[in-house]
Amino acid sequence: MNDDLESRKAAREARVTAASRTGRHTTEEMAESAMRRYFAEEAYREREERERREHHKDV
Repeated sequence: MNDDLESRKAAREARVTAASRTGRHTTEEMAESAMRRYFAEEAYREREERERREHHKDV
């Protein structure tokens, strides 16, 4: 349950960060943004896989 909350928070934070930044970006900002997106996407994929496995166990 806590992992799911963290995943949703990471995904929301990544979207807000990407949407709120305009104009020129430093290399550090670009790297941080890419890293946040990567971890948010990984958390989403892990959650999807976990839910798929749990659903498969119930069938």
